[in-house]
Amino acid sequence: MRKEMKTGLAALSIAGLVALGNQADVQADTPVENGTDNGQNASEVSETKAASAQNMEEAEENLDDALDSQAEAEEKVDQAETDLKEAQDEKDAIKEEQSDLSTSVEEAKDSLESAIKDEKDSAQAAKDQAEADLKESEEKLEEAFLDDWEANNENNIAESNLRNEEDKLSEIEEVVDFAAMYLEDAQEKVKETEKEVDTAKGEYDISVENVQKIQEELENAKSNPETTSETISEIRNKLNDAKVEKNDKYTNWMWQIKKLEEAKQKVQEELENYTKWEAEMKAAEKKKAQAAAEAATAKENLENAKKVLEEARKKEAATQKTLEEAQAALEQADGLTLEKVLAADENDPFYQKHKETVDLINTAPDRLAELEKELKEAEADVKEKQNALETAQKKKAEADADAAIAIADWQKYLQIVEGDGAEYTKGSGKELNLIANGGMFKFDTLLIDGVEAENYGILMNFDETSIILEGSVLDKLSAGAHKVTFKYQYGEVSATIYIKEAEGTQDPKPGAGEGTETGGGAQTGGETGGNIQTGGAGSGTQTGGIIEAGGAGTGNAGGLKETGSVTGENAAAQTAGSATTGKTPKTGDKGIFGLMAQMTAALGAVFVLAGKKFRDFRR
Repeated sequence: MRKEMKTGLAALSIAGLVALGNQADVQADTPVENGTDNGQNASEVSETKAASAQNMEEAEENLDDALDSQAEAEEKVDQAETDLKEAQDEKDAIKEEQSDLSTSVEEAKDSLESAIKDEKDSAQAAKDQAEADLKESEEKLEEAFLDDWEANNENNIAESNLRNEEDKLSEIEEVVDFAAMYLEDAQEKVKETEKEVDTAKGEYDISVENVQKIQEELENAKSNPETTSETISEIRNKLNDAKVEKNDKYTNWMWQIKKLEEAKQKVQEELENYTKWEAEMKAAEKKKAQAAAEAATAKENLENAKKVLEEARKKEAATQKTLEEAQAALEQADGLTLEKVLAADENDPFYQKHKETVDLINTAPDRLAELEKELKEAEADVKEKQNALETAQKKKAEADADAAIAIADWQKYLQIVEGDGAEYTKGSGKELNLIANGGMFKFDTLLIDGVEAENYGILMNFDETSIILEGSVLDKLSAGAHKVTFKYQYGEVSATIYIKEAEGTQDPKPGAGEGTETGGGAQTGGETGGNIQTGGAGSGTQTGGIIEAGGAGTGNAGGLKETGSVTGENAAAQTAGSATTGKTPKTGDKGIFGLMAQMTAALGAVFVLAGKKFRDFRR
């Protein structure tokens, strides 16, 4: 799986670079920094890196194979454990069923024995109860005869009382009818008077409106200078007549109201009289209802007494029959035994009552024999699964050992292949490129001085891990040496970088010289990073501004970032006289690097991601 993912993603980068190959000839005359002009030193470094890469590639492949084998072995162990557990569960289930069935048979026999005893006890108790019931039914029959005579006498008395109450009620109902008629007449008189009041009120309201209109007419006439005094006099006379008429209408309205009050008073008197007699009637009705209820109760009691008498006669006969049946059942129960019950006919009443229990006891021997056979087969299956598990565990142990060896070999070849000892001058805004030969998919995180870095770029190259530290990150570090650690899943490797203050401050790297002379102290430098001065024979890094991805070549992992090394006199010569070699392509240049960057970005072969984002991608 690891190889397939790695190969699939690598194909994307290769496809991008093949497409870029057609553009290479156009840019043949463009100077490329750190080519093959570095002499024998560059060739030796390239060979050393190639050998290291080869060793690491083999270690990577061996580790991937070992991890895949380990995972496969672990899956087989898990499956073997699952198979063994299922087999053991099956065996335990059979043993449990054996035990449960044996226990159930013993319990069934005990239950059947107990049922036989209960049957005998029940038969004896039924006989005793039947004898007691017969005696009781005879006593109740005698009581029923007496209750029937008393109920008949009470019924006759209740019927006589009911007739008397009905006669009294009829007399009162006649009086109530007359009172109701008088009340109705008085109420009709009230309704008529109410209508007369309403009519008088309406006439009065009209007269009031008429007076108001004439008053308005008089006011208008007075305000009009053209109105004659004769006209005003006529209007005043008309107003006086209207007021007289209004007073007459008011007097009539008040008279009708008085008549209404008298009519209502009459209604009240008739209502009180009606209410009094209605109360008398309700009391009589209540007495009649009470007498009727008593008569009904007496009649019901008589009917119930007759029913009780009849039931008592039937009960006495039934208890006599029950006693005879109980005696016969007792004789049959006394002959029951466990052997007879197990061998009984299917139509036997006791067998029908305990059919499940009897069938369980009779069928258990055959089922126990079947379970014994199944148990032997299950034990053989468990043994087979145990052997399979032991074999799988043995292979797992071998795979674990192979994985441990592969991890150790991988750790042995893990190293920084570029960037160890790199220098950075604060404020330059440049980048540092550090490369470890550990596979990108095993990379976990980057530490600077033991603290996880929050922001860094990662160039996609599956056989190594190429980290870009931007100037914005490096500017935050103090001057001096800093430890940069590539942390992988199976180990880690560290490089040391040196941070310099801006020009004019002292170089923090031990043994550093000015590097202005060719010979004593080798001077190396680059167009993008300023002059990098190191003490002794050393090398410097010339960094271009374009991040590329591609195949093999001198520099960082086949051109992921244009780098090169110069030493000794070559360094001085390049620093002093090569003005065009290794210049960084500027934004907008249509050189090979610009075309490569555009094509590679389109194919997704280059990923410059924040550290945390990359980890999410990788996982």
